[in-house]
Amino acid sequence: MDQYSKLSQDSLYWIQEIYRHPLTDLGKSGNTALDGIYSPTYSKEEIDRFMSDYYASDEGARRQREKFGLDMVPYYHANILEAVTRANYDLNKPSIILELGCGFGSATIPILRLFPNARLIASELSIPMLSILNEIVLKQDVKKNYVLMQLNAEELDFIPNSLDMVIGAAILHHLFTPEKVIEQCYKVLKPGGIAIFFEPFEAGFAILSLIYKSILKENKFRLWNRLNTLQSNYLKTCINMWGQMKNLDKTNPFFVGIDDKWMFTRQYFGQLVDKYDFKKCAIYPINKTEKPFSNLVKVHSLGNNVTLPDWVWSIVDEYEDNFSIDLKEDLLTEGTVILIK
Repeated sequence: MDQYSKLSQDSLYWIQEIYRHPLTDLGKSGNTALDGIYSPTYSKEEIDRFMSDYYASDEGARRQREKFGLDMVPYYHANILEAVTRANYDLNKPSIILELGCGFGSATIPILRLFPNARLIASELSIPMLSILNEIVLKQDVKKNYVLMQLNAEELDFIPNSLDMVIGAAILHHLFTPEKVIEQCYKVLKPGGIAIFFEPFEAGFAILSLIYKSILKENKFRLWNRLNTLQSNYLKTCINMWGQMKNLDKTNPFFVGIDDKWMFTRQYFGQLVDKYDFKKCAIYPINKTEKPFSNLVKVHSLGNNVTLPDWVWSIVDEYEDNFSIDLKEDLLTEGTVILIK
């Protein structure tokens, strides 16, 4: 047995001690690319309900990997470090950490680097993504004390008080019922354990929707340099998507197979903190900048291969200038949520 196989087998022993159901090594099916990836096994219907098509196949997942790369690793390294510092958490403490929605490792790699004495369960519903992550992590200069697990984030069937930390990098807004995750985090965390999430918030995106509506309105009266069809449809799609996401009812068929389902409010988390008796909740903006709306427009448009004309930015700047820096932090677009049991 080689060193990696032994580490993988050791990981299965300790994770099976805290997980309520039998786990299967997916590599035992004959696909060696899945060696050391464990799963309680899910039906195709359950996976299809949550997952977009491009993460369900090897080819689609690899295309997404090439598109997004590992550019977000420094971003999540800084954000996780800030969160645990605010929570006064000892980075060197021997811990068991559950990462939800690990994807291609944007937060996995920082976790392995920041917590040298921790055991990490990096979980994700997409098997193709886990397979790619397996390749990525093995090439990184990080501790190898981790296990990859196929897991539905809404079903955290670990024994009570077994985990020190849960980290979810932009996972809750993908789920149909994120409240289930918050409830189960309280159950599976040890007393004093913490859950950290990085999520979009409605307040900032409501302003962004108004900005996009103003751009479209201005476009109707322009005689030259108007938005083309691609640009116009992109803005309209964003407005529609964000309007759907703020609806608390997720039974609409619109959400089946759609990645983004939620934008949150401070009140949403505050109510759950009271309901499930967390000791403390802290929420603060991820990007502390004088121009959060401008930054978000740039990130979203470039990420969708949409270049906007210069006149658009004067409208964005007009909105930026109407809010103080303090108010823009209150109207956070993306925020860190820390829950302490």
